[in-house]
Amino acid sequence: MVRSVVSQDTNTPADRGIPPVVLLQDIGHGRGSYVASRVSKDQKLLEIGGSYNPVFSKADGYDLYTADHDTQDNLVAKYRAYHPDPAAADRIQPVDFVVADGDLDRAIGEEHAGSFDIVFSSHNLEHIPNPIAHLRSIERILAPDGVFLVVVPDKRGCFDLLRPLSTAGQWIEAYLEPQPFHALRTLYDADGYSVASGDKIVWNGDEVFDGVRSASGLSVGDCLDLIRRTRATYRDAHAWVFTPHSCLLMLLEMNALGLVGLYPRAVLSDGNGEFVVELTKSRPVPIGNDRRVALLARACREQAEAHMRLPAA
Repeated sequence: MVRSVVSQDTNTPADRGIPPVVLLQDIGHGRGSYVASRVSKDQKLLEIGGSYNPVFSKADGYDLYTADHDTQDNLVAKYRAYHPDPAAADRIQPVDFVVADGDLDRAIGEEHAGSFDIVFSSHNLEHIPNPIAHLRSIERILAPDGVFLVVVPDKRGCFDLLRPLSTAGQWIEAYLEPQPFHALRTLYDADGYSVASGDKIVWNGDEVFDGVRSASGLSVGDCLDLIRRTRATYRDAHAWVFTPHSCLLMLLEMNALGLVGLYPRAVLSDGNGEFVVELTKSRPVPIGNDRRVALLARACREQAEAHMRLPAA
């Protein structure tokens, strides 16, 4: 498990003022119950990318809007064709905003600007080619006191285990030199360095890291050939890789630079394979080098604990 280095302490001056990283179990919640506790049925709510596994349902009385990459009919046809659970497609709700090209601003008109009390997104941020542009779109549609709840995979508990952490510079490059597809390096790394545990492609942090193997099984030559063949089309991948503290640092830097008008109020980890970030609207908040180094050191410790559990070659 990866719990012991997640909770924050405040032993050094550099820690003071850093939004906390806490364990959900320490506040008496799992991920689902925590997210549900932050949303009431009288709030205007947007769920992004719920697809066949939404957290919220219009049938339950929420003032819910949905955004996804295709229409309900097309999503139903897609998941009925290959999803192993035949009931998966039945959970797909009508899609209010179709974000076919990834442009949330184009899909959600100005009539909704500044109107959503809650925006919820689960396991989407890591897939988006231009996260800064995406976060700026969220900022545009959030109400002044609105909250963006985003669930992010923790690299220590999924197939990103051995991939290096993403950096602020990579996000900035993706924003200043925007591309509709993932960078070639992203696709090569995802093909070449994603791992499985035993016969499982994805696992959570409570499972033993024995039998780690390549998830794709591709040789280095195969990885290169694949990105050459698919470079002109969108191919999905985890473009960004995080631990709780590395994600917190990234978001604090984006806010301090004035690139994103959202501030991470808290990061809440399940101690296994994912964490929740709670963001609110904010003017830029400066971040000093001592705080940046403190957060990066914590991210390194988070990685180290997981990596030390791997058997030596």
